[in-house]
Amino acid sequence: MAFSIKSANKIKLQQIVYHDVRERFDLSSQLAIRAISKVSEVYKRDRSIKPGFRIDGAVVYDQRILSWKSLELVSILSINGRLKIPVIMGEYQQTGIRSG
Repeated sequence: MAFSIKSANKIKLQQIVYHDVRERFDLSSQLAIRAISKVSEVYKRDRSIKPGFRIDGAVVYDQRILSWKSLELVSILSINGRLKIPVIMGEYQQTGIRSG
């Protein structure tokens, strides 16, 4: 849609495609917003080409999608609901998580 309307404006894209994206891909509100943001960011890089996206492409997580329950457990919003996933990390990484 960004390519066809020649706009990388995230707000404009959200207004046009938000409900369709949620329904078509069965996404939660926040996952739909992040997907639309990804399209906007990619299209801003080069508006002369229609960008392609991989089914397993990266998605930016925010505090609504990924939350730390403890240093050993994260909760991630997925297309199948919330998943609680155990985390194992070294002391150096734990220090970064505690201070960050």
